[in-house]
Amino acid sequence: MKNKSGFSLLEILVVMAILGILAVAGIGTYFSSVGRSRDGRRKADLSTIQKALESYYNDSGNYPADINQSTLCDPVDPVKCYISVVPTDPKGTPYTYSTDAAGTYFKLYATLERNDDTGGNVVCAGTPVVCTFGVSSTNTTP
Repeated sequence: MKNKSGFSLLEILVVMAILGILAVAGIGTYFSSVGRSRDGRRKADLSTIQKALESYYNDSGNYPADINQSTLCDPVDPVKCYISVVPTDPKGTPYTYSTDAAGTYFKLYATLERNDDTGGNVVCAGTPVVCTFGVSSTNTTP
């Protein structure tokens, strides 16, 4: 009886095929979870900005024309700011914000990477960008 040592070429190929399939599945799951994580951050950012804008409105009676660090401070007391840092999209782009000239409402949009929990696509405040998630003041809809 011969002593068989090592693996045959067929056994090695089968193991490599199984490892390849597992690697592809793992990479797909990883990138999917990263996209969901960034979408969660986008939603949380919009909620944070929305709360700061509502506080601003309660003190000043209107919404600011733009959202940046200087406009989200109290117009009467510039030392009092409603948000310490205005968040940006996880990929570095700013969120789309719009209001009317009188500041009676606001709309704030983001583009989610995954469209499985959105209400559909909308055009972001007249820009050529298509957004998939938005928040707004209580007197309007996004």
